[in-house]
Amino acid sequence: MNVADCLSPLIGIRGNDCDGNPLKTSTANLYVNDLPGITVRLADNVSNEEQKTGTTLMTRAINTAAQILATDVQTRLGSIMSGRTIIENSLAGYFQENPSTLTAASKYRGVVIRVASRDYMALAINKISFWSESTVADKEFKIVDALTGEVLETFTQSLTSGQIVDVPIGRSYFTRGREAYFAVVYDASDVITRKTNLYRQRGGCADCTTEAFLGNGTWVASGEWGLLDPITYAGRSSATSSAGISVDYSLDCSPESFLCSNARMFGTALWYGTAVQILEEATLSKRLNSYVTVYSEDNQGQHQFYSEKYAKLLDHLLANVNLGGSVCNTCRSVVKQRVRIP
Repeated sequence: MNVADCLSPLIGIRGNDCDGNPLKTSTANLYVNDLPGITVRLADNVSNEEQKTGTTLMTRAINTAAQILATDVQTRLGSIMSGRTIIENSLAGYFQENPSTLTAASKYRGVVIRVASRDYMALAINKISFWSESTVADKEFKIVDALTGEVLETFTQSLTSGQIVDVPIGRSYFTRGREAYFAVVYDASDVITRKTNLYRQRGGCADCTTEAFLGNGTWVASGEWGLLDPITYAGRSSATSSAGISVDYSLDCSPESFLCSNARMFGTALWYGTAVQILEEATLSKRLNSYVTVYSEDNQGQHQFYSEKYAKLLDHLLANVNLGGSVCNTCRSVVKQRVRIP
């Protein structure tokens, strides 16, 4: 999940399109063109050939402001908290020498990664590797919230018999402070695979477990599901192989997760931040019209005005926030020790 996915719904664009539909609704009643000096007409007149319309420019400004807000929060929290970044990097599913094959079957197969209940963490799925003994064009894989059964991502990959393919993913999924389960699965109806162990082979162990604890409150489990059944951890049938899948993942401390858990608190800061991005576009625009040329100094003045409001509000919000200690954060000591040499 991108941080903009949970923050951008807070900010709307007041007005309707040519078909009478709202330009963009707001879940927090914060509309960017309610701010003094910010209008759809201004955005229309400074938009470039890629943005084409003011609505597109404003929508992009909201998303950009959300990304900048996440970076600014992380930077400011660094002054009061000692933050860790990557807690763990591991594999769910290991390839081994001369493994036996797993025949095709009308079911979903895959692995579930469980993340313990901890604040402000995210599971990053970096890459998926798959060992196929079938040649299949555009094989579909799914990443699923295995607590609710919601499909988070779907992607396709061509498979070649006898080869291991690597599929870059590069997606992060927030845990939102709860125990979280994420599954990586595929329809095994037309695929023969090699059996893969859940954990690194030791002492000749193969096909010896259906679950494996990997540390830091994380464990993985192999599973099978009916093609019409919801893909959840509770609904899984145990399997003794990760069915050709190896998931390269990391457990990260995530300022984005903190933001998404407290999204409404940062709504007004994002409101001002969006105005900053729109006025930056106006200041740097190469369009030749009065909104860019005649009102250039006005745009710069408003840019500074909203930048200051954004910074002051964000400093105030974070100065009063209590994160507490966790695996991701330890409070920096305010006491300093100095050695005085006579």
